[in-house]
Amino acid sequence: MRDFRTEVIVPRSVADTRALALEKLGSSLEDSGYERAEESATALTYHRKSAFWWPVNRLSGDSTIRMTFEDQGGGRTRMVVAGNAPRSIAREFGKLEG
Repeated sequence: MRDFRTEVIVPRSVADTRALALEKLGSSLEDSGYERAEESATALTYHRKSAFWWPVNRLSGDSTIRMTFEDQGGGRTRMVVAGNAPRSIAREFGKLEG
C-alpha cells in the first residue's frame, strides 16, 4: 500500500467535476473492487477491504480513497484525491496532475 495525494484544477463547476469523477474514476474504482463508502456534494470516499488479514492493523491491506471538490471561482474546481492504495492505483491517480 502506498499513501498518495494528487491535486488538479478542473475547468468545470464543482457539480460537473463531481459527476465526471463519479462516472470515470468511480466506475474504475468499483471495477477494481472498491465500494463507495461515503458521498456528499463535495466529496466521494471509496473503500476496499483486503483479501488478506494481517495481525497488525497498521499493516492491513485495506485501502481508502477520498476525492474532494472545492470551488475555485470562475467555473473552476480544485479536485484533491488522497488515500492509500496499491502502487498501480496510486500511480494512475498521479497521472491526473499532468
